[in-house]
Amino acid sequence: MEYETTEHAVRSCLEAVSVWQWIYNHGICILDNSMEFKDDGDEWVMKFVIIMWYIWKWQNAGCFNSSNTIPADKPNFLLRRFSNICSALKLDELWGREGKEPI
Repeated sequence: MEYETTEHAVRSCLEAVSVWQWIYNHGICILDNSMEFKDDGDEWVMKFVIIMWYIWKWQNAGCFNSSNTIPADKPNFLLRRFSNICSALKLDELWGREGKEPI
């Protein structure tokens, strides 16, 4: 049995490459012209973590025959996640970390 590396699973396998290519082609600010990751602030970190998490989750779903949990339109699924998480983080900042009402 041949084992795949984590890098292969989340960056260079065909499924991962298709997600990263879509991200690059649609101007999501996470990859530069050489398809290398670039850091342009906190939003980059959030998007990177979300993408990595879902690629990993989808890889595992495929391995364990749970492919019904993999969205048909992965890129738009990720864009919705970006939006939802950004909104949640902005609300958290507005309300404060302790859950107090904004001043």
